[in-house]
This record gives sequence, C-alpha cells and structure tokens, in this order.
Amino acid sequence: MSIQFQPTPYYCEENIWKLAKELDERAQSGQVVFVSNSERVCALWDQKASDRGDGLVLWDYHVVFHVDGLLWDLDSRLGFPLPPEDWFAATFPHGDEIPPRFLPQFRLVAWPEFERTFSSDRSHMRAPDGGWQAPPPPWPCIGGDKASNLMQFVDFKAPCPGTVMTLSEVRLAWALSGA
Repeated sequence: MSIQFQPTPYYCEENIWKLAKELDERAQSGQVVFVSNSERVCALWDQKASDRGDGLVLWDYHVVFHVDGLLWDLDSRLGFPLPPEDWFAATFPHGDEIPPRFLPQFRLVAWPEFERTFSSDRSHMRAPDGGWQAPPPPWPCIGGDKASNLMQFVDFKAPCPGTVMTLSEVRLAWALSGA
C-alpha cells in the first residue's frame, strides 16, 4: 500500500500522525508505538537514515504504527507495512543480545488517545543557534498552540498515556494477539 504524503525525514512522530489520519477509520484500532529507552540511545537496524550496510541507527526515539496486524515504519529500508515479526527480525536482529544501554523499550498508545492528547511544537528539532537540525515538514505543527508534550511520550517513566513494554514483552503480546 502506498501513502499519499511525502514523509519528512527525522520527524517520525509527525509522519505517523499523517499516516494515521490518511488511514482514517482503519487507524481507530491502531497503536502509535514509541521506541526508546532510559538512555535515549536505541539501536535499530535497516533504517534509511543509516550510511552503513546493515542500516544501523542509534535513535534517541523512533515512532511506528501498528494496525490491522501490520507494522508501519516509514523510516525502514524494508518497506511498509510489514508483519510485526518480519519488522522485529530485521530491525532488532540481535534481539536482547545487545548491550543493555541500546535495548529498546516500547510505549504503545491507542491511536484515538494519541490523536486527542499529542502536541508538538518541533522545539526538539531546534539547534542551539535556533536553526533546524533537519528541515521541518510542510504541514502545520500538531496540536496548534497547545504546549508540546512529545518528550512525555518518549520518557517512559513519565505519566503519559500508553503501556510500556520490553522487546520480549511486545513481541509476545503481538504474537498472542495474532497481530
């Protein structure tokens, strides 16, 4: 399946927002999935942003979408959507066998709740001199003039919507649900 908008590199949370809006009614049963950890240095493989053969990127956080038993990672070299197990196998090929500081955790947030509560002013993408670390998307900021709460979703210890799981837990949960 193709998407109608052009994803903006380095703005994964906004790209997933746009994807869910495009999926419309299908998105209502979906989950926005934040990938990060307490160190904010999470290893993901097969990512477009990598200049390495294996596609390794150390993201401070990453966001994907899970709906209808498929996983959408708009920054993956693998294409999308994919069955979750295919995505897990390629994106985390070493499973839990990597240094603990690079192990992912996941915050799963139901799309309707995310749509209702999420706001970003893109301030996390500003360089110290005030310029952009990467060019922003062409659409308006999500949430209008509400205070940005992106980093609350990324901080897995912060009170925020969703359920936090380890790599093993989310793989098992999705396998048991048939998703």
